[in-house]
Amino acid sequence: MSKRWPPSMPPQDWWSGASKVPGQSDANGEPANPCVRNCCLDENDVCCGCKRTLQEILDWSSYSLAQKRNLLKQLKQRQ
Repeated sequence: MSKRWPPSMPPQDWWSGASKVPGQSDANGEPANPCVRNCCLDENDVCCGCKRTLQEILDWSSYSLAQKRNLLKQLKQRQ
């Protein structure tokens, strides 16, 4: 089975299949991925949509709960 990009699903955490809104948490308190599906990196490798660096995007799934919450606070200041 091949996956198409972009996925033909409503906005959700496509990788886990869990419906989440960026900036909110799920029932377990896990922060939603801040991706807003407007992915385009600038000349500094910062996403124009969610304002994360390329490295932050790549590392998101391995971040601890505290690291995710800290990054979300930082992202509010980058907007």
